[in-house]
Amino acid sequence: MVRFTLIFGATWMCAALMPAVAQISYSPDAQSSIFNSAIEVQSSIDNGVVDVQGPQDSAGPFNVPMNGGTTDLMRNVTSAISYADASSTGQGSLSMTATLGSGGIFGQGTITASALLTNGKTGGASMLTDGSADFDIYFTLATATDVTLDFHAATTDTLANPNNLAVVFLQSEQDFGLVLRAEASGTQSQDATWTGILPAGLYFLRGNGSFDELATTQFNGGAPGYLNDETFSFSLTTAPTGVPEPTSLALAGLGFAALAISRRRRERAA
Repeated sequence: MVRFTLIFGATWMCAALMPAVAQISYSPDAQSSIFNSAIEVQSSIDNGVVDVQGPQDSAGPFNVPMNGGTTDLMRNVTSAISYADASSTGQGSLSMTATLGSGGIFGQGTITASALLTNGKTGGASMLTDGSADFDIYFTLATATDVTLDFHAATTDTLANPNNLAVVFLQSEQDFGLVLRAEASGTQSQDATWTGILPAGLYFLRGNGSFDELATTQFNGGAPGYLNDETFSFSLTTAPTGVPEPTSLALAGLGFAALAISRRRRERAA
């Protein structure tokens, strides 16, 4: 009986003192999703006499609910046109992946467009392109939680267009207070990290890359003429709280009491 009591008390005491793992929850009432994401390209050739447009190729917009687990989206588009000895090929891609778990949130998105110009002697070519990669993620913390945030945003654009953007941010939905933001435009990059305790409540995490522009490039003996790339990534991880819950404290008390009783019994028996 003494041995059983010791094991019982020690087991419950250890269980009570183990740190509780913070839980992230997701509710259909605040639906997380890939939101209104799309990619489009259209090439054309202008030799100063005629303007010949290639076919428009597009994918989206995509609106995909996210209810936990991993969600992926990948699409590629192409537009090609030839006239006389000149040719122009425009390509675009949309790549997105995110994982929503009870202990963390991870994701990344990339949207790109490029134009390859070949065999042109005179005149020029252009490519019209626009697109967006957008994660809208809502999550709830039931209790104050220790978290680490790691955000990245970067843009590369031949035209250095300041309206092309990559951004990641986290804000509270209670007071719309900003927790952390990383943003880049034109040809820039930014990393942002933060570690601290987030109060209980509803939060909104967004990752977005977008562009909309007309790229015009002279033919130059096969040289690529245009490249545009917006990319972002986000990571939110939770840490054990290290503070026992009220139920755990009660179990710890029972464990200590059991140990004390068994000790008294051994002293009497001696």
